[in-house]
This record gives sequence, structure tokens and C-alpha cells, in this order.
Amino acid sequence: MRTSPLAYLLLIASVAVTSGCVSRMAQARMDVPTVLSVQVQGDEIVGKKRRNKLAFSAGAIRDGLAQRQTSVLHFIPPFTFFQPRYYLEGTDWRDDRTRIENFYSLRGYFDAKVVASQVSRSKGARQKNLPNGEPEFVKVVHTVQQGEPSSVRRVRIEVLAEPGIKEEIAEALGKHLSFQLGTRFEMSAVDDTQAEFVRWLRGASYATATVQALVEAWPEDLGVEVTYVVDPGPEAVFGDVNIDGLDRVAERYVRKHIFTDAGEPWDGDAVQKTKREIYGMGVFTMVTLTPEFDADRAYDEDGRLVVPVNIGVRERKPRSFEYSPGVEWDIQGFTLVPAAFTWGNINLGKRLVRATASVNAGYRFLSPSDHFPTGLAALTVEWPDWPARNLTLRAEGSVELGVEKGYKFWTPGAVVGLGWNALPWLKFGTSYNLSFYDILPDDLRIGPEPEVTSQCPEVGKLPGNCTPPSDAIAPEFDDNYLLSYVRETLLIDLRDNPLAANKGFMLQLASDQAFPWGRQPDGALRGFRYVKVEAEARGFIPVIENQFVVALRAGGAHLFTWNDEHNLPINKAVYLGGDGTVRGFKSRYLGPRGLDADCTSNDCVVPLGARTGISGSVELRFRPVGGLWLAGFTDFGRTWGDASTDDRLPTESLKEYEALVYADGLAFSVGGGIRYDLGSIGRVRIDFAARIRKWPEELQAVREPFPWNIHFNLSESF
Repeated sequence: MRTSPLAYLLLIASVAVTSGCVSRMAQARMDVPTVLSVQVQGDEIVGKKRRNKLAFSAGAIRDGLAQRQTSVLHFIPPFTFFQPRYYLEGTDWRDDRTRIENFYSLRGYFDAKVVASQVSRSKGARQKNLPNGEPEFVKVVHTVQQGEPSSVRRVRIEVLAEPGIKEEIAEALGKHLSFQLGTRFEMSAVDDTQAEFVRWLRGASYATATVQALVEAWPEDLGVEVTYVVDPGPEAVFGDVNIDGLDRVAERYVRKHIFTDAGEPWDGDAVQKTKREIYGMGVFTMVTLTPEFDADRAYDEDGRLVVPVNIGVRERKPRSFEYSPGVEWDIQGFTLVPAAFTWGNINLGKRLVRATASVNAGYRFLSPSDHFPTGLAALTVEWPDWPARNLTLRAEGSVELGVEKGYKFWTPGAVVGLGWNALPWLKFGTSYNLSFYDILPDDLRIGPEPEVTSQCPEVGKLPGNCTPPSDAIAPEFDDNYLLSYVRETLLIDLRDNPLAANKGFMLQLASDQAFPWGRQPDGALRGFRYVKVEAEARGFIPVIENQFVVALRAGGAHLFTWNDEHNLPINKAVYLGGDGTVRGFKSRYLGPRGLDADCTSNDCVVPLGARTGISGSVELRFRPVGGLWLAGFTDFGRTWGDASTDDRLPTESLKEYEALVYADGLAFSVGGGIRYDLGSIGRVRIDFAARIRKWPEELQAVREPFPWNIHFNLSESF
């Protein structure tokens, strides 16, 4: 994740000046009390206690009131700028009596009355008065007498059409009611049915159809009658489609996304789909699609109304340039990035080809012995709708210089692939990947696994790390190698919001097939031959809509090899631990490991990766107020096998490690976190996670320094 220095300055400034801002805000309204709470309660009293049995949540009623309440987050820096302070505004709180009664009427409680409304000093707040004698903090309380709800007794559908057609339309519309007879009346259900009627009619070629809803209520009988007056108008067909506003974008590319043909029966769903598809091209800032109902009316030979369509667009600027230095961080360490340049063009050659070139350089720090300059240069080219609609051709070339625990590397690579958006929620992809991975010679300093029970007499060495440094990453890890593989992906995404899901399901599958480039003179493979399969599923169950969500995740990966070909590339092994898997462990630390032979700190672990791994999470998310979410979670995971061995059978040291770490069958961690909704950019998140089992004494010499981790990111955990 990258954060601009400007963001840091704003954060520091917000913390530093919040108190001063609050003080100035208070001085500006020294004569008006602050409203700490707005309460809505029932009027039923049993004994000396009020039985607050409301048919609706107080929060739902409060959302429609003019007088708002101040969130407790307003008084906590830096949330002060995101949560405004609300004052007792004139007669708003009195006018809210009518708003509450209207709220109930729209939901079938026509006799509901607000029998009392009052403003009083807020208990528990500072007992301080304003200069004019008014209390500084107050609460507003409305008491409601609900009465009994009315139900829908009758629904009539009156179609203004010729006999035969009117009965057919009425019968079809009757299947699209959003409510049932005998249920409590809700105006929203009446409106939803009206909109559904219009949608169905326009999908059945009635382009000019109108629907009027009439509601008659008899509160004394607790009954409501709803009448829909339907004027379908003439049947219609699509006319010519005209496109306005094009300059750099060729019209033929836009017409690929038009789902209407002249002479076809009118279909309102096709109109909306066309609008979405054209906007989804990514080259327009605005798209309007207007049926020309008011044009000079023309009819085809069958007497159907011909409706032309006008599409208006506003093009984006094709070229962009961005300089965005900052800090990138994760659970392993951080990277200073003083140079970060990105150039882009979304209409290269006026063929809608998207090209992005980026260069960044920085310095990454993981530990006192693992820090190094980093850099990445990449060029990506995408050609949407090639060779057909919903297909995207993609090519990418890159060169990266980086550092991992225990070693440094550089790797050039190239990818050529084709993606297919079969449906809005279904995507396929295939690509060919070629890369060269070279571990810098001066940093091949990972020693073999230690005898953890031995004592090391050498000064500055950890117990068990007494053997001389190895000349390779691990006994059988290749140093520099060429990696060639084909990758296929499948994504099914039915989440309501990919950035911060509260409902839905997602499944993603991937498969890599690596193949060597022949054999060396000694018969060894020139490269690798393996198949890697990965899968992950995520589910989001709303127990209480937009307030309490159960989030579930499960995933795993496995690497297959054949015959005597068991060695695997270190950068494609299976790693667990860190954000997105088992959060109580540092990133990639749950699994086979070696030691940094030159390490003098208390964290000398070098993750080596496994052949198989599974992990999962159960997370409970609760929204107490506004955009604030609280979460509690447990994560679990396990690995099998060692990617660094030339034998698929685990070594004795690996067996010992797995017996200690997976004594419960799986490794677990628990934790909690805070999230805050930032609108269209998702959620900002802070998680704290800890392992629930004490780290085995036999592995104290190779443990990471803390049994807990803190994760901060501008995204959900999953």
C-alpha cells in the first residue's frame, strides 16, 4: 500500500490542531447547545418503567429527521473532521414531530402520533452552561403513540387498452407485485411495484408506458386499497441510434457495445445494459441514453411506434502523467519511494488501446541485515474488445529489483494474456508468463536448519546457528533460473461491493502449468516442471442489514511434481502468515523456514515456502454508528512439505517443526480491529492479531520477535 507524504502531513496536522478547531467551532456557536443524542421511544408504561416497543428501530426513524445528533467520534482526534458537530437548530426538533408521523404513515401506521417532544440536559455530559445560561450538551426525546397498522385489503390493476390485450397485460403485471394481500401497508412496496410494472412494460415493447399508483386508506378499518392505472401506449420498436460527443474515440468501437438494432422490439433492459457497457469502456466521464419519444412520430408497416435513441458522451483526456512519491509498507517492513512516475494513455493510436508505463525507485528496510535499494520498471498494454467484445488482450514487461528476508534478487519478466468478461460477475483469463529470477551472489547467506536444542559458543550467534554459512539459499534451492508457465484463472464475484463487501459470495480459482526449456548436459531440467493449483472462497452473510455481518474465508494451494522432479522455485512456493491469511504470524512466516546465517538480531527467520497450504478466517463485523465498523476474528492455517528439498519426503527437522507448530492440527490466531468507510475508495482498517498458543520453547531461537501483529491497510482483510 502506498501513502503520499501529503497524507501524512494531513494526518499529523489533524491530530495537532483538532483541539484548536473544536475550540474555534465552539466559540462560533457559544449560544447554541450541542445535541448529543436524539431519542425516539414508545409511550407504553408498565409500573414505573417505560416499555419502549417500537415497530421500527430508532435509528431508522432518526435517519429521516432534520435534527441530527453528534457522534461520540467527533470528540476523538482525528475523527473530528469526519464526524461533524450538530447543534440544536431552531425549530427543527419541533418540526421533526411531523416527520416522525409521516414516517409511520408511509409504513401503514396512519394513527401514529408524537405525544411529547422535549429537550433536556444530557446526563453524563459535563454539567457546564453556555454564557447565555443554556446547557452546553442536550438530548432530544420524542415519545410516539404508534397505534395499529393497516394492511392491504385489495389491489386493482386498470389497463387502458383494447379488450383482450388489457386482460393479458393485467394478468402478467399481477405476477410482479412487491407485496401480498393482508400484509402491512408500506408505501415503498407500492412504489417498487409501480417501477417494476414500468420496467416490465418497457421490456415487453411498450416504450411509452406509464403507470399511476392510487392509495386509499381507511384507518378506522385498518385497511388500504391500492389501484394501478396502466397506460401501455402503442407497441414500439427501436429506431436509429445517434451518438453525439465523439472526438478521439472512433464510433465503431462504441457501437460494439450497443445492444439495440433498428426494427427490433423495444426492450428497456437493453437500453440500460447499453448505457452500462458504454460507460464501462473507461474512456467517457459521462454517458446519457435518451429515447426520442417526442420526435416526429413514425410507425412501421405493422403499426408499431419507431423510437430513435440518442446517446450522448463526454470523453476523458486520453493521456495522463503522475508523480506520486510516498511510503509503501506491509507487515514485513517498509519502503521509501522518493521516485514514482506513471504515464498513461487510454486511447493509444485511437484504437482504445490502453498503455501504462511506470518507474519507481526506493529503499526497502526489513531488518538490520535485510535492507536494499528497490526498483520497478513496467510497461503494460491492454486492448479491450479484441478480437471480439468482452475480450481483452494484455501484454506486460517488467524489471524488478527487491529484497526478501535473507536474500536480494532481481527479475525481468513478460506476460501475454487474454481475458474474457463473460458476464458482469464471471471472468476468465489465460496468460503465458516468462521470467528470470536471479538471487544476488553476495547475499546467498542462508544456513541450514539449526539443531534447536544445542548451544552456540560463538559470540553474536543465536543458539543453534553455529554452522558456517551456506553458499546457496538452501541445500537444493536453485540460484538463478528461468521460469516459464501458463496460467488460467476463473473469478465468480457476486459481492455487493468489492471494496467493502457486506453481502454476497466470491470464488477465485487459478492454475499454473510450468514447463522446462529442455535439459542441461548432465540431464537436469533447464527450468521447472510443476502444476500449482490455488483456490479461495469468500462469503458475506448479513445478519442485520448494513449493521452486523458474518464474513467467512477459506483457501488453499498445492504444487504437483512428477517422478524425480521435486525441486521448486522459491518465489512460487506456498506461503502463509500475514494480512489475508493467518494474521497472528508475520507475512510468510507460517511454514518451513531457515536461518539468516549473518543475522545478529532476534529475528533471523527466512521463509522457505511449502508445497501445500490451507488457511481460513471467521470474522464478525458490527457497525455501531455511521461508517465505523468493529470486527472480531479468528484465523487458522497449516502447511505441508518443503519447497527447498529435492525429495518430497519431509526431513526430520521439518517433521519436528510441524509437530510443534501444528500441535492442535492447525495454527490459530485471534484478534480484533476497527474499520471506517471512506465511500468510493473503500475502508481504512487497523487489525490486531495474536497467536493463541505459546510459541514452543524448542523454537525460541528462530521465533519472530513478537507473538502478535498489527495490520493497517486501505482495504478489507478479505
